Amino acid sequence: MLRPVRGPLGYVVAIVAVAVAIILKLLMSAVGSTHPFVVLAAGVIVAAWLGGRGPGLLAVALAAIGSGFLFLAPGGFGADDLLAVAALIAENILIVEITVRLRAAQERAGAEAAEAQKARTEASFALQMREELLTFWSQRLRGPFGDLGSRLARVRHAVESNDRAGTLSALDDLAKDVTAVQRTAEHWIEQRQKTS
Repeated sequence: MLRPVRGPLGYVVAIVAVAVAIILKLLMSAVGSTHPFVVLAAGVIVAAWLGGRGPGLLAVALAAIGSGFLFLAPGGFGADDLLAVAALIAENILIVEITVRLRAAQERAGAEAAEAQKARTEASFALQMREELLTFWSQRLRGPFGDLGSRLARVRHAVESNDRAGTLSALDDLAKDVTAVQRTAEHWIEQRQKTS
């Protein structure tokens, strides 16, 4: 896609675009012989697309002046000629406005597409981080929860055996596992709050 040309260079583009359109019309005089302005709109479109509204309107003025001198009756301007030039100007002003708005819409669409891609990338990254975090915490929780069953079985066995030292040892191990689960849960809650 051609990049827009801003500043004075846009006006140079307008002059060149209209000059090329007029030269093409002169070289191919049979094209649009009943409609002498048919090729000039292309120069106006190029000027408005690349340069914006100002260069586009300059191209309209140059196209009207150039066509008036080159393609209309050399004996002078009649009412029909003036009407034709007025129609050319009105039509090309409309073309400039449509072209400028189309270019602006395309630029907005490009910016919105870039923002959407950025949002998709960020969402994908957030989902990946969430999955990694959940995997990490599930592995951390699996150890203490897996040991809780065996610790409870040891406590039960020690109590049933009236083994006071074994019961206290098993209860200490169980307390360590419960503390690990509490710490893991607190870390998990903190991480969730940070990512929310």
